Amino acid sequence: MHTITTPESLQQQIEALIILAPRFATAYSATALPRLRLHQGGFRHLCQIIVSQQLSVAAADSIWQRLNDKKLIAETALRQADDNTLRACGLSKQKIRYLKSLAEHHIDYAALQQQSDASVIKNLNRRYRYRTLDSRNLSAVFFKSQRCLCCK
Repeated sequence: MHTITTPESLQQQIEALIILAPRFATAYSATALPRLRLHQGGFRHLCQIIVSQQLSVAAADSIWQRLNDKKLIAETALRQADDNTLRACGLSKQKIRYLKSLAEHHIDYAALQQQSDASVIKNLNRRYRYRTLDSRNLSAVFFKSQRCLCCK
């Protein structure tokens, strides 16, 4: 498995993707090399993904800033926060449920990083019963977000 960590490796992976799916060449030729966004992963990053789902960047950033200002981005703080406080930050009932569930399960993110996508999905569904969190999307977006799609 290859992790994309530099603009050069991103360029190489885009070129590999174009070989596998030539239709991406047209889209890529109309754009510049995407900005490489590296994340540490773990609880905080997954929370950011949940907060930002189906929101504009500006709205998600605003909600995240309110959570950050109130120091509600750690597992313990989220577990202890009451729903009204989280709603006042801009979170929906569903996102509050997701975040609190995530905080309550103490997921071993480092261990998940070492597993295949299929194994991550299976383990999240079996051990944590994350049927409400789309574990397929979590795996693809969070746990494997920096891994190369072309070099398995």
